[in-house]
Amino acid sequence: MTSRLGNTVLGLIILCGAITAVASQQTETQPAGAKAGAAADLENGKAVYTKSCQKCHAVDGKGNPAIAKMQKVTFRPLGAPEILAKSDAELIKGSTQGTGKMKAVPLSDKDAQDVVAYFRTFK
Repeated sequence: MTSRLGNTVLGLIILCGAITAVASQQTETQPAGAKAGAAADLENGKAVYTKSCQKCHAVDGKGNPAIAKMQKVTFRPLGAPEILAKSDAELIKGSTQGTGKMKAVPLSDKDAQDVVAYFRTFK
């Protein structure tokens, strides 16, 4: 009888440990600005970037020299440390509301999150 009780207690201890391990994996911290449960879609981010950003920011995010010359601006590469250090919320705000000579880009919340996740791959 004592052996059975010992096995039951041991089983409960193992079960609690497993539950704790699974719970800790599910609550890992997400990047600033990321919504809980919302995974970035890099494929969509690339499509949005190609359609809405690439003309000025170039394929690699380093900026289109002709547009920079015409606008009399210097593009900071999107993969530059000072850009990537910004939170997703800051980057989304700059994209959707515009900054400096950059005009606002009308994007849905999902598209904005995806395009920010995509250009974070430029690092």
